[in-house]
Amino acid sequence: MKITGIVLDISKHTAFVLTKQGEFKKVKIRAHEIPNIGQEYTGKSTGFSLIKGHVHPYRYIFISIIIVFLISIIGFIYNYFSPSYSAILDVSPSFEIKCNSSNKVINISSEDSRGYKILNEINIKNANLNDSLIKIINQCKKDNIINPNYENKNKTMRLYISGKNVDLSSLKKYIKTNSLNLQINVNGEN
Repeated sequence: MKITGIVLDISKHTAFVLTKQGEFKKVKIRAHEIPNIGQEYTGKSTGFSLIKGHVHPYRYIFISIIIVFLISIIGFIYNYFSPSYSAILDVSPSFEIKCNSSNKVINISSEDSRGYKILNEINIKNANLNDSLIKIINQCKKDNIINPNYENKNKTMRLYISGKNVDLSSLKKYIKTNSLNLQINVNGEN
């Protein structure tokens, strides 16, 4: 796009001009024709200019791409950190676990001091629910919270899951190989 105006300043291969509309524009200088300050000059626009006036024609596409990118990031962050379902593991201390739609643990808490101690000994944030439950049960066994009483039929650990059907195959396999008693209730069904 050709722009005509009075030359205010010259810098390397560009000139800053004042147009008849009162706008400041930045134009390219042709190699064989170097203007003088105060002279009227016509040149091709250089695109984006920090001076008020002409802005690069692709700016809307660039801004749209940035907006779509930011919305995608915000959506991913919201989806990752919003709980999709929760699980409660009752092993004498009780643990409340909140998971996102990707089955990753986003929050875990215990109101019991023994449960709080166990949570400080293991790191299960962002881990899979199956792996997290196995780590909690292992730590409870190490701390003698799960003792031989849980291995008989009189004492049973309980797991309650609400909000989503979850694949607990590796947990069930672990419970079976360690001869533990675990009652699983998913959305009210055993």
